[in-house]
Amino acid sequence: MDSAWWGKTLKAHLRTGALLDLVPAGQEPDPVDADQWADDRRIPADTLRDVLLWAVRHPAKIDPHGLRVRGAHVTGLLDLANMDIPCPIELADCRLSDDISLAATTLPTLSLRGSRIGGGTSTDADRSALTLDAAHITGDVLLNEGFTAQGKIRAIGATIGGELNLGGATLTNPGADALTLDRTRVTGSVFMHKGFTADGKIRAIGATIGGQLNLRGATLTNPEAEALTLQASHITGLVLLDDCVNITGTVNLASSHIETLVCPTEGCPPGSLFANGWHVRFIHGQVGSDAKTAQTWLDRPKDQSSSPQPGRELADILDRAGHPDQARTMRYNAAQEVAKQSKGWTRFRLTAYNLLAGHGYYPHRVIGWLFGIVVVAATVACTQPQLFEPTDYLKAKAATETAAEQSKASAPEQLTGDTPCPELGAYPCFPPMIYALQTVMPPATAVTTTAWQPAATPTLALFTVLKGASWILAVLFLGTITGLLKKT
Repeated sequence: MDSAWWGKTLKAHLRTGALLDLVPAGQEPDPVDADQWADDRRIPADTLRDVLLWAVRHPAKIDPHGLRVRGAHVTGLLDLANMDIPCPIELADCRLSDDISLAATTLPTLSLRGSRIGGGTSTDADRSALTLDAAHITGDVLLNEGFTAQGKIRAIGATIGGELNLGGATLTNPGADALTLDRTRVTGSVFMHKGFTADGKIRAIGATIGGQLNLRGATLTNPEAEALTLQASHITGLVLLDDCVNITGTVNLASSHIETLVCPTEGCPPGSLFANGWHVRFIHGQVGSDAKTAQTWLDRPKDQSSSPQPGRELADILDRAGHPDQARTMRYNAAQEVAKQSKGWTRFRLTAYNLLAGHGYYPHRVIGWLFGIVVVAATVACTQPQLFEPTDYLKAKAATETAAEQSKASAPEQLTGDTPCPELGAYPCFPPMIYALQTVMPPATAVTTTAWQPAATPTLALFTVLKGASWILAVLFLGTITGLLKKT
């Protein structure tokens, strides 16, 4: 079949909208075997381009169904760039031996379902099998049902008015971009499900997706690098990372805005996570209800420096989902991350704040420290009463002498806290537990007794320090439970 015959035949089918089916009856339309197909299935790419240029010049002569071809072997580079094509293009179950360029092209819909681009032996990572840069497609782009591409697919700055469907597709560009959707605007959903496989990076920096991003059943492979990049993207619908999605590499969600992230019901999604600056409203699955699982996802090894923001964002999500205790755990973990990254005095201050009050999220730790102070004070007072003496020594001495005269016994030569109460007469006995509580517990200092005091400077210094520490801890406790103290 020569070019003239193909041109006439394709124009005839454009006029009627009928499908040009080149697959012999009883055969499977497997593009892998295209090299063995008969010559009557080989369409020169230049002829296909000329026919579409004819359609551009004669839009009134073509059927709304557009160009529909099945089972063809398109030979040569198909250059359709910078064209305003008035009809849909469908090349189903076809083999395209070279690349396709639709850069800056406008057309209603594009369907390459089941087709194969490239010979499968190229090692050029920069090669673009399909280029849709700045293209404007008012309807759907269908690269599904077994679609295969050797080399990258580029759609930088493209606009797709319907859905982008790559369900069941296989993209191969190891160690480089397999799919680039930077600044792409998709009004509908993006489907990479039902066995979708990508050997290389899936990249959608600054993309806008009006529907969902479905990755259920997908396999993304880009070891030691980013397998999925949604940095600075806006996704209005669901991002589906559940149901056996398999990711080898990093998931980059930095600065992304996602309405709802759907994760597995048990465990966290595969792949390492980098999410500095992300904003997610809801997360379904165990990540959205369990702080330990969420932290496990955040803590997976990654090359980029970590930040407390992803943890704080997860805490807000847990709060909105009705899990305040889990949210507090995430905020505490984020505060720990800040402390680890701090240096010098700031790190010392934050470490101390953590030890004393759990960065403000666990004020009960202050109670533990207060209890410890009371235990120290009570231990000293109960086991070493001889370290205390009457505050009014003359009054205590007179009371002991009066008691001695009444009991016809000799008065003690030295008065200390271990002096027996009967020998003190009318002077108050030394109560070690009460003294310890009234001295170091802030609420009790209002009713403190002045009948006894430390007898030596070291004991006085110890109780002064304990009293000061207890007041500081009391203020810290009140500050944390009332929110007056900032949580880190």
